[in-house]
Amino acid sequence: MKPFLNTAYSRTLQTPLQPLPKPLLKERGKSSPLGEDLGEAAGRGCRGFLLLLFLLIAFTGCEKKWDQNGDLDGMWQLVEWKDKDGKVKATKEDMIFYSFQLQMASFRKQSEPIFFIRTSMKMETELIRIYDPIIYKGNRHDEIQPMSILSAVGVPEDGIMRLQTLTGSKLVLRANNEDILTFRKY
Repeated sequence: MKPFLNTAYSRTLQTPLQPLPKPLLKERGKSSPLGEDLGEAAGRGCRGFLLLLFLLIAFTGCEKKWDQNGDLDGMWQLVEWKDKDGKVKATKEDMIFYSFQLQMASFRKQSEPIFFIRTSMKMETELIRIYDPIIYKGNRHDEIQPMSILSAVGVPEDGIMRLQTLTGSKLVLRANNEDILTFRKY
């Protein structure tokens, strides 16, 4: 019994490759009817295509990561924290810091050892929602902590803070419609 052979396929393998016709083979340095070097024209077209491809990839990859929170994004130092009666609970000497970027917020209190907490956040028209606090201890992944852990830095247990003032250099937040936290950007 003879094995099946695809005759079209076997004919193409048996036919020797024919050289390209002379007009298609131009030496480098010879010009086209337009008067330019074909090699250089092809190189410019390829470089232009690669540049366009690079720019498309670069800009589409970063489109949602640009400034989502306006003036809120950045690092803030607590200047003053007052309760509803006007009593000062903390000042800048207490070294409390907030940082906002994308959908994340982090909180740090320098006076307490290993107090660095990362959270998720959502910014709405006049308020910030803080949720899912995690104590950051380097490369180890910790479980979500209760919201009460953030009370040391002025975040209420419901995680809602209302924006009273927000400029490029000053932030005033109201927590639970009682405590007022004033920050400076640094």
